[in-house]
Formats: sequence, structure tokens, C-alpha cells
Amino acid sequence: MRIALAATAFLSLALASPASAGVFQDDLSRCLISKASAADRTIMARWMFSAVSSGSALKGMSTLTDADRLAHNQAMGKVFSRLLVQDCRAQLMAALKNEGPTTIPGASEALGQAVGTMLFSSPEAVEELNSFANFLDVEGLGKVAEQAGLTVKK
Repeated sequence: MRIALAATAFLSLALASPASAGVFQDDLSRCLISKASAADRTIMARWMFSAVSSGSALKGMSTLTDADRLAHNQAMGKVFSRLLVQDCRAQLMAALKNEGPTTIPGASEALGQAVGTMLFSSPEAVEELNSFANFLDVEGLGKVAEQAGLTVKK
């Protein structure tokens, strides 16, 4: 019963919409980002992939099983717990005392953005993200640009 209550409390904190960040949340965010190792960030990236690929738009593109998803959730829980309880304990305590429990989702969002930036900035990802340009309607875009008053080189 205590575990269920604790889990419910944590989820309500994690899902709460954060107010504007204060100095203590910013300190917690910086600590989480700086203390997350490369291995931690890989775990987070895999957890993110597991989460987004569970949605109906992407589910058919992944071969992850329920057991895989459970393992990613467990690994993420372990990393995030360590970051909050051990590595960034002082910053978490200060944030909770001064700005309240909504600092946790706000700080975790900052960490998620840092991991997302890492994912989208790898050379392989950048190349893949730009590859759609091979299929753009260059002629059509050129006509729109000309109609907008721009000079288009031919």
C-alpha cells in the first residue's frame, strides 16, 4: 500500500505542469544535466525511444516487447532516482523547500531536452534528418520564392 501511494505521489509530481522555473529549479536542472553520464544519457535516450514508439503512430516501426519496455522503464527509474536522491540531493532539497514539488518535472524536462538535443545532433541523425531534402519540390519552392519577391538562381 505504501509503495502504491508513493508511486501515485511521484506520478502526480512528474505529470504536474511546472510553473515558471525559479533559481532553485534551474540549479537542479543544471545538476541533473551535469551529473548524467554518457551511459545515463544512453539509458534515457533508449527510454525515450521506448516511450514514443509505444504510441499508435510509431508502434509498428519498433520491435520492442512489453518486457523490453519494462526493462527501459526500470533502468530509467534507477538512473533518475540516483540523480535525484544521491547526485543532486542538495539541489533537490533546496528546490523542494523553496519552490515546491513542481520543480521535479521542470528539471526533468530540462534533462530530457538535453538528451533530445544529443540525439538529434549526432552526425548520423543530422544526415538522416536532412535526407528528406532530396525529395523536396525544388521547382515549386522556387516559384513560391519568386512570387514572394525573392530572386531565385536557376
